[in-house]
Amino acid sequence: MRGALIMIWQHIGVVVLLAVATWQLELSARDNDLVTDLPGLDFKVPFRHYAGYLNVSDTKAFYYNFFEAHENPEFAPLILWLNGGPGCSSMFGSLNENGPFHIKEEGKTLYLNPYAWNRAGNVLYIESPAGVGFSYDTANGNLTDESTADDNHAALEDFFRKFPEYRDHDFYITGESYGGVYVPMLADRVANDTKTFPNFKGIAVGNGVMSFELLYNTLLPFLYHHGLIQERLWINIADKCCNNNTYTCPFYHLQNRDGTQECKDMINEGYHNAETGDDYNLYSACYTDGEPQSRILRSHFAKAAGLPQSKKQDKNGDRPICAQSNNDRQYLNRPDVRRALHVHPDAPTWKECGDVNYHMTRHEVPMFPEFHRLIEKGKRILVYNGDVDTVCNVLLTSKFVEQLGLAAIPDPKNRTFWFHDEEIPNKAGFITRYEKNVDFLTVRGSGHMVPKDKPKEALQMIYNFVYGRDYSEKVVL
Repeated sequence: MRGALIMIWQHIGVVVLLAVATWQLELSARDNDLVTDLPGLDFKVPFRHYAGYLNVSDTKAFYYNFFEAHENPEFAPLILWLNGGPGCSSMFGSLNENGPFHIKEEGKTLYLNPYAWNRAGNVLYIESPAGVGFSYDTANGNLTDESTADDNHAALEDFFRKFPEYRDHDFYITGESYGGVYVPMLADRVANDTKTFPNFKGIAVGNGVMSFELLYNTLLPFLYHHGLIQERLWINIADKCCNNNTYTCPFYHLQNRDGTQECKDMINEGYHNAETGDDYNLYSACYTDGEPQSRILRSHFAKAAGLPQSKKQDKNGDRPICAQSNNDRQYLNRPDVRRALHVHPDAPTWKECGDVNYHMTRHEVPMFPEFHRLIEKGKRILVYNGDVDTVCNVLLTSKFVEQLGLAAIPDPKNRTFWFHDEEIPNKAGFITRYEKNVDFLTVRGSGHMVPKDKPKEALQMIYNFVYGRDYSEKVVL
């Protein structure tokens, strides 16, 4: 009996030693990811910054950047951010939208973004799928919406192995654009894995494409009502294709399968002749050299809907180039920067959107099932949209949320707006709150990238969302 007890205690001791050794290895890996000397900084950074790789499989690793919160990181929520594309880097979102470091002077200097989202929590950026940014797959496997969700789930599991203390923090998954697919599909898996993610609370999707059908059914009306389609063409489309009811006209199916050739030609003419100047922001006063995420998204959408690719040549070369739009590419491809950020030496040249062979396997199936499962599990949901975006327009997201079939909750103060008091006028956008913790917000005057176009409002919005406050409540920085 005594010998058996000794053997049991010896076995327990071995298990404990192995667990301690594994824990020490994970801490060592995390310490190796700490960024200590980032080129271009001329100020003291008030938070810890980690960068490196998260293991996904034997052949895949996803590159990540993790910024602890400005204040009280030990208590602040954890926020994951994913850019869309599909195939666009979340480092683009970090360096141009809601990350703490932005770039100037042709990739030479960094400055602190005063409206970074790590003022609301600890923020994790992951480049996915494999082949995007500095992430890689040595096997060059097929990429689908399902495989991307599975791989992001695996990457998050490895993150919590490296940073186990964050398992106890409230956790939110956020993203934009094709993040309307990435985020709910990943969240669906995370919500089912309560052992690894015991404090997963909800999602926030900005300017997301949760339904291709709704995207195309709303795009032409959105363009027309913003003065971008000729009146005679619109009258002909309404008469010959829509039974004079463009509000419920099934443009997606007319173009993709059901319409006459005449209808397809007119719809295609309306789509391609709507010259917005900047697809990301209809009223942008600074015409950039064409954000690559927008071009890739347009290409994917056109292919999915059966639209011919536009042959129109990009005229952006004739426009003034504002905001030094190649700063991120110049900075991230500097050898000293890549070393400081622990980029694999064999990683390819970084670019905003990778040339990945991606199969949009969910383009025929909207995200309603994932949203409903998250709602039934009690997860909080925020859907927001800039109201002058033509890539993923506000009518798309408004209709998607409405079609979830939830009852709207009247505001106790009879408000239909949410407010940001540091701007005149102070109306930040419209708000509709639904039962079961679902909110829909518009962001007035913003295009596709809300944290870039309206950084103050975006920070106030996400801060109040993760802390469960009124969206109009002021955030004191």
